[in-house]
Amino acid sequence: MFDPSFKQACLKLGLESKIDLFEKYINIILYWNQQLNLVGRQQTVERIHHHHLLDSLILTPLLKEFTEVCDVGSGAGFPALCWAIARDDFQVTLVEKSPKKASFLTCAVEELNLTSRVKVLCERVEQIQLKSKLISCRALTSISDFLKITDHLGSPDSKWWLLKAKNETIDQELVCVDQSKWSVTISPLIHPTQDVTRNLVEVRRKK
Repeated sequence: MFDPSFKQACLKLGLESKIDLFEKYINIILYWNQQLNLVGRQQTVERIHHHHLLDSLILTPLLKEFTEVCDVGSGAGFPALCWAIARDDFQVTLVEKSPKKASFLTCAVEELNLTSRVKVLCERVEQIQLKSKLISCRALTSISDFLKITDHLGSPDSKWWLLKAKNETIDQELVCVDQSKWSVTISPLIHPTQDVTRNLVEVRRKK
């Protein structure tokens, strides 16, 4: 199943030792996808490699300052389950309100031998009582809505990461963000195998 360009991208990211685990993860997704439509039933293995895994993994160099993350609306595990595979020292909390998707995540965590570092919470994020230095999501909701439902998860020095694509969409969503409370930085991301627009929206509380 190895995709040569995906393998080359992993080499550049210093993740060559994780390729087998990523392939195992893809196999788990493909097995469950027919039942739960995790990534779309018509998705090819190649698209999962590049559109989902690498979209998540291009952020791993930026994770160096963090040791843990709370990922909201985890679905098929992108991006934070990928980060748990990539980083042997990374603690991950996956928040997924859908019982079926949470069951998938629990199974994937067990099969990937990550139970000591990855916790799956099948709850609405508003009901979660924890604090995290990093709160993340990918394609979940608008920036302002995400900040509203996860505000209680952060401490004064926490950061919120949203993986976004189109610049126009980001600009539209920022109109609804309280600029007196939040400081926003937008960092373009270079996808290693595709000519696509990817951005990291990083949000902090203003002090």
